[in-house]
Amino acid sequence: MTVRNRIRRTMSRIAAGHASQGGVAIHVEFSEDGRPLTILKILEEVEMETYTRLQNKYPDDPLHKFVPSYHGIVKDVDENGGTISSFIRIDNLLLEFRNPKVMDIKIGCRTFLESECTNMKSRPDLYKRMAKEYPAEVTEEERESQTITKHRWMTLRDNNSTIGSLGFRIDGVAGYEPHSDAKKLLADVRTQADTSRMFRQFCDAVVDSDKSSAVSPQ
Repeated sequence: MTVRNRIRRTMSRIAAGHASQGGVAIHVEFSEDGRPLTILKILEEVEMETYTRLQNKYPDDPLHKFVPSYHGIVKDVDENGGTISSFIRIDNLLLEFRNPKVMDIKIGCRTFLESECTNMKSRPDLYKRMAKEYPAEVTEEERESQTITKHRWMTLRDNNSTIGSLGFRIDGVAGYEPHSDAKKLLADVRTQADTSRMFRQFCDAVVDSDKSSAVSPQ
């Protein structure tokens, strides 16, 4: 455990996840010379356990080349030493990139925990997202109650994406201005052909973005 002792700023290049939708922010920590060295994410037990197991039990796993190094827990404390917030500290994989473009890809055949199956908490916010993104899927009961569970939302998203068929889905992009509504485009990606087209569009958009932002030599 460490206490905050570096300059930090809110991360701006977030392609997907809670932080990209106004949730708890992800922070970048800077070294004394201004380099964005590490990332602070709000501590979640499952994520922390994954990093610690990979680091401690599988030190020679080839996966390490593609995963940020884990540097323990950071705690923000008040003047009395009480914990305000807890974060995990990991390497910033974008450190060596200039003007990076990011695509967030969620890997797996299911995107929710077993515990979500029994979580019956009503989520009006998720109902609104379902009604907007998947209007044909809304039942009369859901339309009347104006709410759904998180399990219903997660299952719906998985069933309307490539998670089940390909074992991954494209969740978002960041670092440039897409030519059209990226969220709407990604919501319609349901086949391998759709996925290939999105990869191509991402690459084309990145090239165009780099060209438009290039500075001519003086």
